[in-house]
Amino acid sequence: MNQLMRSFICLIFFLQPSLAFPETTSPPNTQPSNTDTQLNEHSQDWQQSETHKNITIYTRHYKDSNFDAFKAVAKIDQSIESIFAVISDPTSCPLWVDNCIESYNYIKHQQEKPQFKNRYGYALSHLPWPFKNRDLIVNIVTSNNPDTNEITITMSSDKDLISDNEEAVHITDSHTKYILRPIKKNQTEFVWMQHTEPAGKLPAWLVNSMIISLPLNSTTNLENIAKLKKYQDAMIEFDSQKQIQGLKFRLEN
Repeated sequence: MNQLMRSFICLIFFLQPSLAFPETTSPPNTQPSNTDTQLNEHSQDWQQSETHKNITIYTRHYKDSNFDAFKAVAKIDQSIESIFAVISDPTSCPLWVDNCIESYNYIKHQQEKPQFKNRYGYALSHLPWPFKNRDLIVNIVTSNNPDTNEITITMSSDKDLISDNEEAVHITDSHTKYILRPIKKNQTEFVWMQHTEPAGKLPAWLVNSMIISLPLNSTTNLENIAKLKKYQDAMIEFDSQKQIQGLKFRLEN
């Protein structure tokens, strides 16, 4: 049962990152004020749950939900560029998120010119029999502060977008926020906040009991994957106003 829940919650936690790259110029979905308030990094409602080495996990009750939200805070000994590159790689989910088996850019119909800062992504996670796999389509919005070099990535499920994967149960209510802050050249503060309403019939007490180990494991994996040359060599592209416009791997032609 623990392995089952790890498989399920890893999808919940993932939808999040590894779905980046250009997708659409359509304006991002408007986030409910409830989400903005409860996924506030500095809220006093966060309760410290566990600390392991360089990672601390906090949890909190989420209004009008039986499922808790979590916040992971870590100091990762890698550059902000390499961490951002892993999170923004649309295929990286299986590399660092447990039981994630597929992720890629999701392209909407009748899209205009692709835009890195506002895109869509798809992810699929494995669940052992007799349960179906879970999948999710999210709107990914990236922003940055040129004065502090802080990068923020928000990911929100789009209720109007459902995949054509009939073998998976579709999650339609998930909100994630990532914050990356450079501490020094090769050290980054990584903040990951998330709340998801799981699809299907799963007891809240069981899901809530599993939201500690998965962000711990995934954050450790993130640090290790960021060491790969592909991500070490990645370059963030900026416009004349120092706003993020894209990501380029130096191995690309």
